[in-house]
Amino acid sequence: MIAALSFLLDYEKIEDGEDDSDEESGEDDVASQTPQVILSKELVYKAHNKGTSASKKKKKAKLERVRRSIKRQQRMSSERSNSSYSPLNHLIDAQGFAEKLFSRLCACNERFEVNMLIVTD
Repeated sequence: MIAALSFLLDYEKIEDGEDDSDEESGEDDVASQTPQVILSKELVYKAHNKGTSASKKKKKAKLERVRRSIKRQQRMSSERSNSSYSPLNHLIDAQGFAEKLFSRLCACNERFEVNMLIVTD
């Protein structure tokens, strides 16, 4: 029981320790691989007002690709910042989990250390 509780509590610490060395080199690699996409007012204006209808369609399609790539880059950067996985973050019924934990704590005849691990879980 102690091993399971310590796994749940120390999981974030383990992930943080492993990711620190990888993040430093990983961020440099990702920054050099992803091209910077700039969405200017001029591009938007040209896509809607300049050229023939065929060229407008191409420009609008390119504009949409740029918007999607910007959103993808933002999503990837937010995922990298929140990359630590914790099993406790994925609880569906947190209230029910807390009630079960409390009832198990009341019924538990374990050592004080184990009870404290259960409480901090």
